[in-house]
Amino acid sequence: NNQPFYPLICNYGLQYNFAPGSFASGNFSNYILAPQAQYGSTDGFECGFSVPGCSTQIRTDLAKIKNMGFNMIRPVFTPSWDETTGDFVLQGFEYNGNGAVLKVHLLPPYNSTTNVEVQNYYNYLDFIIEEAAAAGLYTMINGTLGDLSNPIANAEYLNFLSALGDHFKNNKNLVCYDILSEPSFNYKYAMANFSKQDACQLISNWYDVLKSVDPNHLITGGSNSVDEIKLFDPGLTKLDFAQPHFYTTNYPYDNDKAHALDRIKG
Repeated sequence: NNQPFYPLICNYGLQYNFAPGSFASGNFSNYILAPQAQYGSTDGFECGFSVPGCSTQIRTDLAKIKNMGFNMIRPVFTPSWDETTGDFVLQGFEYNGNGAVLKVHLLPPYNSTTNVEVQNYYNYLDFIIEEAAAAGLYTMINGTLGDLSNPIANAEYLNFLSALGDHFKNNKNLVCYDILSEPSFNYKYAMANFSKQDACQLISNWYDVLKSVDPNHLITGGSNSVDEIKLFDPGLTKLDFAQPHFYTTNYPYDNDKAHALDRIKG
């Protein structure tokens, strides 16, 4: 809107809440969206297996996030690349189940209106963005989680991003896409003989594909720390802006929780 905007972003975890009996039956097609199971006073879905109940809890959570002073959310409702099956999956748990992780597979084509699992993913993201806007919050969409060095995943991610951008290109309550979550250069890729040049080329490819279908929104990537951004050379990495993730105890510059909290408060 041509106005200065300083994003203060809160992660908000969401998961699929599967119907009772899903694990025993092997039928993973009956699920609803719910706040992350570990939220609240128990390790289970406190909203029950109920669309109205879970939707109400989501609205309540978003209102709390807004009241805490945040102006944007980053829904942690993110497909990850499954090395075993060779596709993108969304994970969750059975309501009152045994704690086993259940998966929904997002298979191509990602732009098909008859692809039920993919359309459910888009519809739930639409719902979150709409409810966040109603609470006075903008949204950042997470692209995917996975290994940069997997060539099959990289190629499939191009198709995924193209369809994702086409779906959300006109959404005015969306600010940006996070196409790369915490690449952890030293931890993951330096040991895998995967160079910064390789990473920058892949990120450039992803950026170009997404921007070609959606020029209306920004594109970012989240790093583990400020130091991590330096390793990836922000002047060379093709992103609209860098997004360091501040952890209060993991890194030397933030080993004092009180200091980190003061900085966040401003």
